[in-house]
Amino acid sequence: MWMGQGLIQPSQQKEEMENIGNQYLDELLQISFFQDVEFHPIGARIFKMHDLVHDLALLVARPDCSTLNFDCKNISTKVRHVSMLEVDWPEEEEEKVPRFFGKLNKNIRTISFPNIVDGPRSESFVGSCILRFKYIQVLDLQKSSFKALPNSICYLKLLRYLDLSDNRHIKRLPNSICKLHHLQTLILVECESLEELPRHIETMMSLRLLIVTTQQIALPPQALGKREVKVGTRCFNSLHNLCLADCNSLESLMGGMGTFTTLTTLIIDGCPRLSLLSKHLPALETLAIMRCESLDLELGNKNGEKEDDIRGFGSLRNLMLSVLPKLEILPKWLIQGLTSNTLLCLFIERCDNFRALWQDEESPSPSSSVFLEGIDHLIALRQLKIQYCPQLSAFPEKMGNLSALTHLTIKGCPELVNRCKRGTGEDWNKIAHVLDLYICNYNDSDEESGLILSNQLVERVKKWRNRAFSNCQIALFKDGSMRRSTNFNIEALKFVDLV
Repeated sequence: MWMGQGLIQPSQQKEEMENIGNQYLDELLQISFFQDVEFHPIGARIFKMHDLVHDLALLVARPDCSTLNFDCKNISTKVRHVSMLEVDWPEEEEEKVPRFFGKLNKNIRTISFPNIVDGPRSESFVGSCILRFKYIQVLDLQKSSFKALPNSICYLKLLRYLDLSDNRHIKRLPNSICKLHHLQTLILVECESLEELPRHIETMMSLRLLIVTTQQIALPPQALGKREVKVGTRCFNSLHNLCLADCNSLESLMGGMGTFTTLTTLIIDGCPRLSLLSKHLPALETLAIMRCESLDLELGNKNGEKEDDIRGFGSLRNLMLSVLPKLEILPKWLIQGLTSNTLLCLFIERCDNFRALWQDEESPSPSSSVFLEGIDHLIALRQLKIQYCPQLSAFPEKMGNLSALTHLTIKGCPELVNRCKRGTGEDWNKIAHVLDLYICNYNDSDEESGLILSNQLVERVKKWRNRAFSNCQIALFKDGSMRRSTNFNIEALKFVDLV
């Protein structure tokens, strides 16, 4: 939305706007404008804002930005960005909406409904926006229930951000939407009745973020190579972020994904029929695949044949794999390809049949429930998190070769957890070099049996004990408190973590 409102300007060094936006966020965090940041495994960040800072921001933003409702009478002509307070859409839509629009300046840039439960019901609302607000840049129509978007949407020449999420009734978008040459963000998630994306959507020259739920079997034919693509045709060449969510009919992302030359983030969630993934994503940095029961990560060609020479993931830095029943070992393209030199974070969760990160060439099958010798190819890996993979039972001897690994989490893998007990476990020496360890063998509801260890802090505590506290030990608990005791041994600490 920042991009849509023109708040992010490209730098002279042609730096990507997403990176500039992240720099803005970092600066706001440093001055405590935002606080309590939470990091998602795939790179997303969640912030909180203190009430006083929020009130100050509202004060400074006036009169350009204003929160209104349909019954407001005196509205400043200087208002450019409108956030509606309504939770329920007015019953008298045909009467209230035009009257409210008449009070707004024609130069409105933003209309959003952040709290709405039941959004616009008819095309007339969108039609009114198009007729009156020619300069609008951000249009948030989430949770609406109209069945079609008017063809006249193409007249909003400056539109950069369009949110139609959670519209359960819309079936198609007009092809005229592809004429919105400044549109950067299109959000169609939870549009469960959407039959297909507009034809030629891949030619939209400014589209950077696409989040979609659709009934399509595949992306448009031009992107899938089902018919000849003319020389010079653009195929999502501006797209940086793509999220496919709950696309129950989607079967393949083969062929056409090779044209996504600028794609840096791909998130696939809840696509149960998806079976093959493209192998040509040279700029991809973050890949998250969740709840795809049919997906085979051993990438194939159009005939479904496996290919060993996979070189299209040379920029991948973050990989998240969750609820993938077919995943038994990590594929060769991840371990042996260019990705093995770039991957920084690997997160594997709830893959019931996952048995090993890699199968050595000499091994006849992946039946051995161990991390096999190919793991030492992941020379750049810094963070490894494995949760609820019960078939995984041991680490390889070469685990110590992962010299860049500083964070290791093992949770809900009973045999592996037992082998990694501090000082006594069979695999402890293989992971002793890792600075930050989080090892636990409890269910979601049983927090008390968790074991959090930080080698760095344990060594620091030992030094403190020897120097000043010869008869006591120190534990830093999860609630932030530091406690001393003479009743437990340093090797038996249950909760130790870095500040």
